[in-house]
Amino acid sequence: MFGAEAAVDDLALRRRLGYLGHEPGVFLGLTGLENLLLYARLYQLEAPGELALEYLRRVGLAAFRHTLVRSYSAGMRQRLGLARTLLHQPELLLLDEPHQSLDRRGQELLDQLVRRHCSMGGAAVVASHETERALGLATDVMVLSRGKVSYFAPLAETSRDMFDKALGEALGGGGLC
Repeated sequence: MFGAEAAVDDLALRRRLGYLGHEPGVFLGLTGLENLLLYARLYQLEAPGELALEYLRRVGLAAFRHTLVRSYSAGMRQRLGLARTLLHQPELLLLDEPHQSLDRRGQELLDQLVRRHCSMGGAAVVASHETERALGLATDVMVLSRGKVSYFAPLAETSRDMFDKALGEALGGGGLC
């Protein structure tokens, strides 16, 4: 990755990545603020308190900063996970079904933050079953089948029919219904 051999225990590489998956990766027994302070300190970020508050504001959770995460809704936890993912300003975001648990406003916020990240020179890989939403974020399209790339092309060169056919083949058929 990033032009070098990747190793699981490579901390420098991990600092360049931000990951948000099915589980938001936050601690239920801490408050939202305590969660982000913990991660800011782990990443040895400057001004962790200010940074934590700024990211809580970005994801709409500033008013809940002193509330234990165990009392957050699933959508609030996912928003906090997004803040955790972005906190250290990684170069590459790896997002696995990031819209899961989010309401429409939360999904739009996530899309806005991903677009902002990319407009500032970052990159994102979004794995999603929500095809339309993912295509709305994409510059390139990739379909994986059994862990291998079965289709890859710039979005501008991919018609909806081409994408549907590639996806259908990956799912074991000749196309989508």
